[in-house]
Amino acid sequence: MFVMGLISPLAGAAPTSELRFQRLASLGADQLSTISLIQDRQGFVWIGTNNAGLYRYNGYKSEKYQHQVSNIKSLPHDRVSALFEDKDGHIWVGTQNGLARFNAESGDFTRFLPTDGGNNRRIIKAIISDGKSGMWLATWGGLQHFDPVQGSFILYEHDPTQAGSLASNDLNAIALD
Repeated sequence: MFVMGLISPLAGAAPTSELRFQRLASLGADQLSTISLIQDRQGFVWIGTNNAGLYRYNGYKSEKYQHQVSNIKSLPHDRVSALFEDKDGHIWVGTQNGLARFNAESGDFTRFLPTDGGNNRRIIKAIISDGKSGMWLATWGGLQHFDPVQGSFILYEHDPTQAGSLASNDLNAIALD
């Protein structure tokens, strides 16, 4: 009885906030498959898709960004598997063909690619901060550290002769300890 007295007032308590969900109309893709999502500090929701590029949604309408073969300031690829906002508010996009920074002033992208190695090093699956000014990239070609000031990459990969190297070069996720 005493336990019931403690629980029953809580059971009828009103929630502190009321969540409301609204279904959004299509963002323009025939078969939109979302594989990455962030909300930036300005409130924009960035939606990375499997094959339809990147969308920026402001709560009312969306703007679509796609790869354009003849435009080096477009997305490097339409598969956007990783999104990250750095400490300066820049949006970074990890694609199937490299890393890109969104340039808010011009509405285009600056691409960054490792200088050597196979194409699998361009397949970015996750991006996190290094706790300073750089980023760690989980790729299908190993772990990479990217310095945005220098625009340079350092690669860490599996080496069967080194016991302390990565177990595999196929990385899908990453966390900072």
